Amino acid sequence: MSLRRLLPGGSVLSAEDALAGLRLEQRAPGGGKRPYVLLNMISTADGRATIEGRSGPIGNRADRELFHGLRRSVDAVMAGAGTMRAERYGRMIRAEASRRWRSERGLSPEPLAVIVSARLALPPDLPLLACADARIVILTPSAASLPAHAAAVEYVRASRDGSLDLAQALEELRARFGVRTLLCEGGPHLNSHLLLAGVVDELFLSLAPKLAGDPPAAADEPGVPAGPGTPGAVTQSGGRPAPGAGAGSHAGGIASEHAGAGAVAARTGAGAALRIIAGAHLAEPLELELVEALESESQLFLRYRVLASASERSGSGRSASERASPETIESTSVAS
Repeated sequence: MSLRRLLPGGSVLSAEDALAGLRLEQRAPGGGKRPYVLLNMISTADGRATIEGRSGPIGNRADRELFHGLRRSVDAVMAGAGTMRAERYGRMIRAEASRRWRSERGLSPEPLAVIVSARLALPPDLPLLACADARIVILTPSAASLPAHAAAVEYVRASRDGSLDLAQALEELRARFGVRTLLCEGGPHLNSHLLLAGVVDELFLSLAPKLAGDPPAAADEPGVPAGPGTPGAVTQSGGRPAPGAGAGSHAGGIASEHAGAGAVAARTGAGAALRIIAGAHLAEPLELELVEALESESQLFLRYRVLASASERSGSGRSASERASPETIESTSVAS
């Protein structure tokens, strides 16, 4: 599968070449306190993250290749507990060729699996926990631990007033486990907390040439508000690889990192379309800078650098983490 580079230049290249040009291993300087954090998401042209609850119909072959390639290139892959539950996460990388590729470049054969969970509400039969080769770190404010599993599980307990302190947790993730590059696969609530904490460096957005409209309930039921329908990304099935099959979710599970579709519908209105971020208010928009744009079969693959807000750049505003209200860091609103 070839991709056409729109920015910069206009060359044709493979997914392998496109990913090699990222040089992710150079993104996190040796003296950095936290990992270099990437968000990876998908959306239809009208902002829908899923079609009938799944993101599989949204992606194409190039999207799947880039998804696998990003995952192969980082030290660790992170998702919320609800995403892990909904998507039945299994082994992060199953292809032996990809595991050799990592080893040849000084990476561990398997990326570290990072789970964000306030309550450690993970099913005992989660495939990832049953994988003897898996290395798992759970970021949590809880003092509890999971029962013993085949996978090796460790904990980063970073609490602030009983809630998870994401910034502290990421610093510890780097200091204790050597994580330089971290790929976040959502869900929407976890994404919002990362942005509010000011710890997101880049956004990868796959934009599909498809229009999906509102979900049936939002479109047909009187009195049910339609979802805001801004870009987002969740689950992978059908066309997109499923986490249980070793691929993981794109940016957020069936609904969010800590709830299924039903729970999100209850909070946002039945049938509400999922968004890239949810559960938190940004006092002012965070600005993005387009770094690269690729195209394949009319699907766009956009890479953005996350910038400070205008007031932060001028010195007149508070940082993203200072703008976070107490509700955005409650243990019930990060990943349970």
